[in-house]
Amino acid sequence: MPNPPIRIVSLVPSLSELVAYFDLDALVGRTRFCIFPTEIVVVPQIGGTKNVNLQKIRSLQPDLILAAKEENIREQVEELAVEFPTEVFDIQTVEDALKAIQWIGSQMNKQEAATKLIDQIRLERESNSPLALGSAIYLIWQKPWMTVGGDTYINTMLNEAGFTNLFSAWKRYPTISVETVFSSLKPDFLMLSSEPYPFQDKDVLYFQALLPQTKVVLVDGTFFSWYGSRLTDFYPYIRNKFNLMVNPDAANLPSITDSGFIR
Repeated sequence: MPNPPIRIVSLVPSLSELVAYFDLDALVGRTRFCIFPTEIVVVPQIGGTKNVNLQKIRSLQPDLILAAKEENIREQVEELAVEFPTEVFDIQTVEDALKAIQWIGSQMNKQEAATKLIDQIRLERESNSPLALGSAIYLIWQKPWMTVGGDTYINTMLNEAGFTNLFSAWKRYPTISVETVFSSLKPDFLMLSSEPYPFQDKDVLYFQALLPQTKVVLVDGTFFSWYGSRLTDFYPYIRNKFNLMVNPDAANLPSITDSGFIR
């Protein structure tokens, strides 16, 4: 592999964003779900995360392919790994994410930028001690309704934010019955993610009628499921999104847009 690799194909949206953060020109292939930063649209698409186009990737002749256990299909990645240097990440915690940032930065000869980014994430993390926001259920899909278990990165980020995931004892992404489970569990928060299923305002109205004592909130799923450079924005996002709900006296907190956290 050239050092640094000058032709990187990323099969993971958050890693595509990270590569672009270091050097957009190095990214020569991305999935159709790799949409941030907005400048990434100039990079050729190679299919979805679960159905990458192997021939398109071969035609790009990458120096390095980035994949993730959570995102991609093992057989496809293994086939690519026979022909091209391939790194597969298994991100479960914030520390895993920071190690991935360090590794990719090192491979791209962007060690200084990677260290600076990691320091910034650690500073945001230390400066935004999580409040005890209460119990939560985080929905990622409908028909069937699906939530997140305790062995997921999303569960880690719920804990980082100060939530207690009511399904932390479950594995992966359990299917649940809204009517029976929610009526018995009565979470403080029901979080409807923007991805992979794009929940909308009408879904908030539906659940709010079903759970009048629960705060039903649409959330940007990228902050809970994307690692990499987006981690710098996670802690300010939580502070601005939820602090006023549990602490009305925090009205003097700077807004996300005023602080420039969201690019």
